Amino acid sequence: MRNVFLVFGIFFCTVNFAESVDSQKPNIEAVSWLAGSWSGEAFGGTAEEIWSQPIGGTMMGMFRLVEKGKVTFSEFEEIVEQEGLLIFKVKHFTSAFVGWEEKEKSVDFKFLSSTENEIHFDGLTLIKIDEKTCKHVIKLKDKTTGQTKDVEILYHRE
Repeated sequence: MRNVFLVFGIFFCTVNFAESVDSQKPNIEAVSWLAGSWSGEAFGGTAEEIWSQPIGGTMMGMFRLVEKGKVTFSEFEEIVEQEGLLIFKVKHFTSAFVGWEEKEKSVDFKFLSSTENEIHFDGLTLIKIDEKTCKHVIKLKDKTTGQTKDVEILYHRE
């Protein structure tokens, strides 16, 4: 019986802690660790991201995927404080710098929750493993099958 109370107590404390973390609305400083240059393997090539320091409630980033020495696509990225939440915005471009999305549109990942080393957006998670390593987990939908899958990119700071 004592073990049941111990387990219940641990569960209760964990649930309360998780609720308090999830209800936090982080500002842009919560992702300031992302600033700098990163590279990793993804989609059959080398993925590179470069992020600015946070300023004015925003961070700006650039992404490119290089396969066999050629850029296959790139992205302009922004993490912005908007209406009390963080939103991760992306605009995709072909190798000829032609936008995938309409001019006024972007792919927006809205903040869901955070812990000390993870920021969860709707469809995207940023995980700080250590000062020189992070992982992005992106939920992608296959246009032909409608199935979704998680794609992980392990980045190393350059």
